[in-house]
Amino acid sequence: CTLTIQPGTQVHFFNNGALWVYRGGNLQALGEAHQPIVFQGTRLPQAWAEQPGQWDRILINDGGSSRLQHCLIKNAFIGLQGDHLGKLNGNAGASQLNLHNVEIRNSSGIGLYTRGLNVEASNLLIHNCGQYGAAFTLGGTIRLRHATIANYWSRSNRTSPSLFFSNYALSGNSSIAAPLNLQVQN
Repeated sequence: CTLTIQPGTQVHFFNNGALWVYRGGNLQALGEAHQPIVFQGTRLPQAWAEQPGQWDRILINDGGSSRLQHCLIKNAFIGLQGDHLGKLNGNAGASQLNLHNVEIRNSSGIGLYTRGLNVEASNLLIHNCGQYGAAFTLGGTIRLRHATIANYWSRSNRTSPSLFFSNYALSGNSSIAAPLNLQVQN
C-alpha cells in the first residue's frame, strides 16, 4: 500500500517513535515550496526546537518506490533510513527512493542511511549529524544532484565522515557485496 502525506502536514513523533514503511509499501510525502511537510518530535517549546534525538527515524524497508519532496526531517536519531535487504538473500530487485528539496538536520546519529537502495536526490541538504551525514552502503545506484552535506555537529566528538559510500554490508560474520553506481553532480 501507499501512504500519501499532503502538503503542509506536520508529523510528530513521541520519544522513540518511528514511521516504518514495511516491505512492498511506498511513502509519498509530497510537500510544496510554501507548504513543506515537517517530521519532528512532539516537544515544541523553543528550548527543544533544534534538540537532536527526540524520536527514532523514518524507515523504508524493502519498499517499492518512495518519494519525498519539500520535506524537513529534524531532530531524529536517524533522519531517514532506506533498506533493500532483499539483496542479502539474493533478490536483485530494486527499491527506489526519490528526494527533491529535502532537508535533514539535527540527527543525533545519521542523517540519511541506506543499505542496497537506489537513491535519486536533488536539492538535498543534510546537516548537523552526530555521526554520518549520509551513509550509502551495500551498493545501489546513487545519484546526487545539488546535494550539500555540511556537518557542524558540536554536541560531542565525531569520528565518522560526513559522507560515506560502500559496496558491501556486514551479514553475521561475513560481508555481502553489491555493485555501486555513484553519480555526484553540483
